[in-house]
Amino acid sequence: MRPTVGVVVPARNEEARIGACLEALAAQRDVDLARMLVVLVLDDCTDGTRAMSLAVAARRPALRLRLINCSGRGAGPARALGMRHARDAIDSDDRFALLLSTDADTRVGPAWIASQIAAVGNGSLAIGGLIDLDPDEARRHPAAVEARARRAPGRLLAVRRHTAGAEHHHFSGASFALTPATYDRIGGLPDPEVLEDEALERHLRERDVPICYLRSVQVVTSARLDGRVRGAGLAHALRAAVGDG
Repeated sequence: MRPTVGVVVPARNEEARIGACLEALAAQRDVDLARMLVVLVLDDCTDGTRAMSLAVAARRPALRLRLINCSGRGAGPARALGMRHARDAIDSDDRFALLLSTDADTRVGPAWIASQIAAVGNGSLAIGGLIDLDPDEARRHPAAVEARARRAPGRLLAVRRHTAGAEHHHFSGASFALTPATYDRIGGLPDPEVLEDEALERHLRERDVPICYLRSVQVVTSARLDGRVRGAGLAHALRAAVGDG
């Protein structure tokens, strides 16, 4: 049976977090795991990320997990490579087929996939999920969290200039989804070494693909300040916010 849902997870040296990421995917509600493929892209990992992932697969035999290797050029090329693999693997003729992205330091909500399949049934072509910070980690960085909250209303207004009904402003590698037809229409994912999610958001707008920013699609991501992407990404933004005071 070919999968109809492909989930891409790029990872670089995430042995401490990849287990929780994969467990959250394995615990999805109202989804047939036999129709879901998780493509984990090991981006030049030098730690135990592979071993931890295989341990989860052994505990969760219903989880279809495919591990592929990448050269270490960054999250953008790794995510794009994973999406190409997922696109080739899924049955795109299914009307609810979907290509999704999350991150190795992220735990998707239990209805993450089901909510997005429902959105596709209602005509969504591209979906951005709501990104919450891990509460335990966020408590260690109150200044950064407060700065993030202060900026949120302005960013939501900016998004609503393009999408009037946007429920939030997030469009992140931690939670986005495309229908296969949308993926094909835009020619695949852009693959800069960093900020590939922002590049994709621009790419979709330039091609007049509407984005649904849905609060029903939720993930919890790390609030660490030492992210894997130098000079960009959420960790960099939080660290900069601390500097802003």
